[in-house]
Amino acid sequence: MSTLPELTETDVARWVGSTSLGRASSYVGSAVFNARRVGNVFKAECQGTMPAPYRVQVTVGKRGITSADCSCPVGDGGRCKHVAALLLTWLDDPEEFVEVAELETVLEQRTKEELIALVRMMIARHPDLETILDLPTPGSASAEPVDPNFISRQVRKIIKGHNYGDYGSAYAASQELEELLRLGNVYAEDEDANNAATIYETLAHEILDNYDEVYDHDGEVISVVNSCVTGLGDALDTIKDPARRQEIFRTLYDIYLWDINYGGIGVGDEAPDYILAQATAEEKQLVAGWVRAAKPKGGPYSHWKTEALGGFLLDLEAESLDDEAFLRICWETGRHDDLVTRLLELGRLGEAEEAARQVEDYRLINIAEIFIAHNHEETAERLIRRRLSTTEKTAFSGNFIEWLKARAEKRSDWTEALALAQQLFWNNPILPGYEEVRRVAEKVSMWESLRPDLIKRLTHKNNLSMLTEIHVTDHEVDAALETLDKLKSRKGAYAYMYDTLSINVARVAEQTRPRDAIRLYMEQVEPLIDARGRENYKIAAGYLARVRKLYKQLGEVPEWDALIADLREKNRTLRALKEELNRLSL
Repeated sequence: MSTLPELTETDVARWVGSTSLGRASSYVGSAVFNARRVGNVFKAECQGTMPAPYRVQVTVGKRGITSADCSCPVGDGGRCKHVAALLLTWLDDPEEFVEVAELETVLEQRTKEELIALVRMMIARHPDLETILDLPTPGSASAEPVDPNFISRQVRKIIKGHNYGDYGSAYAASQELEELLRLGNVYAEDEDANNAATIYETLAHEILDNYDEVYDHDGEVISVVNSCVTGLGDALDTIKDPARRQEIFRTLYDIYLWDINYGGIGVGDEAPDYILAQATAEEKQLVAGWVRAAKPKGGPYSHWKTEALGGFLLDLEAESLDDEAFLRICWETGRHDDLVTRLLELGRLGEAEEAARQVEDYRLINIAEIFIAHNHEETAERLIRRRLSTTEKTAFSGNFIEWLKARAEKRSDWTEALALAQQLFWNNPILPGYEEVRRVAEKVSMWESLRPDLIKRLTHKNNLSMLTEIHVTDHEVDAALETLDKLKSRKGAYAYMYDTLSINVARVAEQTRPRDAIRLYMEQVEPLIDARGRENYKIAAGYLARVRKLYKQLGEVPEWDALIADLREKNRTLRALKEELNRLSL
């Protein structure tokens, strides 16, 4: 024990964070069991929300906690409440941790007969372990190749053994699949890269082939595939046989292509990087051939799929493509950003502009920025203006106007910026747009003359909600009350809008029109109480607290006392409401 660092609860909090530490208290003592210490490593099991307990492990060093891990869904990196529970258990009762020797040491001390007996006991407890006996022993000089069919059977058995859609089924499946993944890691650690790669390849292929049978909402199963990608990338460091390398490259490419066809959910994101980093020039050409032969299966986002493959192809053939071949691939696969960039680098401005005219609205601003980066500001703005003139009023047209306004401000053309700000506001009259018009108008001293026309136009359009918001913002209390009262007559269609605005008006009316503020607050209190629910009671109590303050300012405390007494009497059976009122001493 003396060789271990002195840990404190502060050390635990620093490692797991205050949130995990707070959640761990209910686990200490009751949920942590089978606690043991192997040198400077603490191990235990912790019963969480899943039927099977989580495996928890913490390593400590001279400077405290150095690493940790937990098999729970968020335990990668060891910052979860289960790790905190293990550490708190150690702090509370270190004697609960049984000191045991390293596994290798224990096994080496056993006779052959004892080891056989141990294996029998393990298989009796976990019958699935018997299948591992069919595998070659890692580290053995005479190790046979791993049978991929064995791995395939295990994966299918795991996936079919969990009911699709059941809560926790994907997590439970991922835990069993990770056992196979760890088996591959054991081969890798024993420098048997071929058998490790066989396990990674087969595991990834079988998971993806059967993925529709898994409800992998949080991506636990996909994380196993991504670990296989990492393992395959590492295996390429040592595997030199051309045929075997080709098989691995094909698996990495298949994983990458599966993700593209599936719609891009984050499977094998690192696969292209491993291929580009590990492949020779000849191997890159081989993979490029697969990419050229691939055609997305259609469906949603087929253009995105084609573009993604085109980008990978450009990377693979970067050292061998001449300019015309590069441009041709860009045209064929819709790589417009790359296309315009290369054309501008070649000084072919006219072609670049023509290519830009063909892109979709949502991509044009990014293309315009490429022109600006190559010192073609006028062309960029011309492209946006031209598209804006032919585009119907959509979200993209607003983006175009906003972009042009930013460009105008950058060159201090405040007159144009103001015209564009007004255009944005009238396309979508909202308070931030109003405030933006004011900001820009003040730059050219036009706000005082512009505002009356803006108010007049909103009045003509009968936009009472916008007018009310403006009057509130500008602290025009009487005007805000007037437009709010007009809006109230249309409350049926604008109920939520009216309720929100009335509270905003009440807040600004408190100083100069306190009785109107009281009226507006009380309009909201009774409906909130009638709607029931702790949260509604809490909001209602908050409004009542402001009403009490206003009555006190008016010197009408008896009126307030009568109001609150009547309200309490009417709702005397609502315990939660009473609690919220008492909390604010109402």
